[in-house]
Amino acid sequence: MKKSCSTCNYINLPFESRHCEGCYNGFTFTNWAKRHYSEASGLNNIQPEAPRSGHPMFYELLDRLAEIHSKKNQDYGNGNPLGNFMGVLPLGVDPFMGVLVRLSDKWSRICTLAQKGGQGQVKDESITDTLMDMAAYALLAIVIRAETQKK
Repeated sequence: MKKSCSTCNYINLPFESRHCEGCYNGFTFTNWAKRHYSEASGLNNIQPEAPRSGHPMFYELLDRLAEIHSKKNQDYGNGNPLGNFMGVLPLGVDPFMGVLVRLSDKWSRICTLAQKGGQGQVKDESITDTLMDMAAYALLAIVIRAETQKK
């Protein structure tokens, strides 16, 4: 019998546990993504961790992105990983379009920061931070599309 994670409420835990792997520190993005999204979005081609080719920093950024996403979801999620995105439905806004607006805002910010030599008035929002936000929003757009197309 499949259970739900007591931390993030992911419903289809494929193993007997109180928590999904993504709710533990030190998880790997690939294994977490495979467990959480292979059924929902058809990402069945994600393979278990294997030696990686490509720049090591790319994979470090993926792990960092997953960690940031998890922390932000705890702040915004209210028990539903997509809750703050789906909250626009009563306003007549498609959640996918809402994410695209957020991506557009981040793109505008990057352009402004680049014109100012990479530094804006808000010290904690660098070009790198904004690019990481965009990467997360792009992935969330894929998830939201998959979730809303299931219904």
